[in-house]
Amino acid sequence: MSRYVAYDQNGVLWESGESPEAAIEKTLRFMGLDAGEAGLRVAPMTERLAEALSMRGYDAAHPPFDWEINVGGEADLVEG
Repeated sequence: MSRYVAYDQNGVLWESGESPEAAIEKTLRFMGLDAGEAGLRVAPMTERLAEALSMRGYDAAHPPFDWEINVGGEADLVEG
């Protein structure tokens, strides 16, 4: 099953969800903003990124993930 991740213009991963709408809705609720204020983007995640998020989570207590949008349009961890 595809998972999606919401991210901002600075490349910060926010929340994930089973659909693009769910990822954005969870992020907006967390940020306390409406869609117009947040400037969010959403992309499907590769299995590798989804597994990393599941295992480590993503919050201020951890360094940010080194990730990118790959040629297939998916959010993925950067190799190397």
